[in-house]
Amino acid sequence: MRLWTKTLMAAALLSAHGTVTQAQQPTPVPESYQHCTVCHGTQLMGNETNSAPRLSHLQDWYLTNQLNSFRRGWRGSHPEDHKGNEMQAAAKNLPEDTLQQTVDFITSTVSPVPHPTLNGDVEKGKALFASCQACHGADGKGNEVLKAPAIAGQNDWYVAKQLTNFLANKRGYSSEDSNGVMMKAASHVLQNESDVINVASYVASLAAPTEVDRIASSAVVAESTQQAGHNISATNTNQTTTSPSKESGEPMNKKALAAAALATTLSAGAVAETKRYPLPNNSTFPIARAVEVSAGTDLVYHSGQVPAAADESAEKGSRKYYGDTYTQAMSVFKKFESSLADIGLGFGDAVKLTVFLVGDPEMDGKMDFGGFMKAYTQYFGTEEQPNLPARSAIQIAGLAGGPGMLIEIEMVLAKPEK
Repeated sequence: MRLWTKTLMAAALLSAHGTVTQAQQPTPVPESYQHCTVCHGTQLMGNETNSAPRLSHLQDWYLTNQLNSFRRGWRGSHPEDHKGNEMQAAAKNLPEDTLQQTVDFITSTVSPVPHPTLNGDVEKGKALFASCQACHGADGKGNEVLKAPAIAGQNDWYVAKQLTNFLANKRGYSSEDSNGVMMKAASHVLQNESDVINVASYVASLAAPTEVDRIASSAVVAESTQQAGHNISATNTNQTTTSPSKESGEPMNKKALAAAALATTLSAGAVAETKRYPLPNNSTFPIARAVEVSAGTDLVYHSGQVPAAADESAEKGSRKYYGDTYTQAMSVFKKFESSLADIGLGFGDAVKLTVFLVGDPEMDGKMDFGGFMKAYTQYFGTEEQPNLPARSAIQIAGLAGGPGMLIEIEMVLAKPEK
């Protein structure tokens, strides 16, 4: 029975044979782990037949978190997540004193980077990946502060499978899995199977992380945690929550503060009245990690703006009356443009945006984050207006404007004294 349990664990957790991009020497397998090769082979490269991902590129903290998530029943709890069910059962039977030993073995293993197996549109995938960069980084190498794993170097079929599981509520199913729930919400920027394949194909084009990257990730997060006392006046978490993180035992806002402290070290030379701290890992996602407002700067709190009617001749509450999320977001930003000009401000003065999005009935009740971003990126992070605000985006049940209204945006701006 114990041998079967360990074999199940290996099938779901470790990685197996695959097509490789370069010749590498197989990692010697200790006798106590040779049963893993039944499904995964000696190099633990991922096995699509068993839905077993490549793991040798992953950070130790992520492997530990996922093992614990399985053991606590937070992951693999959906009745139709059959591979997850198996892994959960196996992890629960794994002796506590062998967890670290298992993680150490995986991270010591060297396996070749797999060749792409999907034929998605890499350029379209790159555009969609913009919303993934805030957590996983522009290079896909992950971020411990945000509990986001390295996805570069992962099997593309596994990336596609997990995105599909998130969209189907098979992963992120348990409310206790706080990071899984956040990822499930973030995945809804993908509208169909083609989007999933395109993103997975783009991820496959990214350079896989090295051992140096894994070590650097741990060193950076340690430094950022030590500097978490910096005076940050606005932080972005992309999720407004104060509930404890179930994996780390720390409040979510502590993780945001640690992330903001890391950004502080990257921008220590800033001298303006407002300091804008970039996202980690050279992310190009168009928001700031945090914005610090210095003394002598007035803050302006602008009321929420909602869209004007796109077609007043249409029946109020109909799709045509307000339009889709993109149309409505453009209307909101144009109203802001006029209002801000009246008070001597512009989009470059914005330090914090709060975006309320209503689920679109034509998208099965999911918010159209992609439509919003299409409008947002015309006003923020452009060559003409490069200043980025901290930002939160939240799906809500409805707005006071009634049916058909899908967006409201609040804005906080900094106005230096003359």
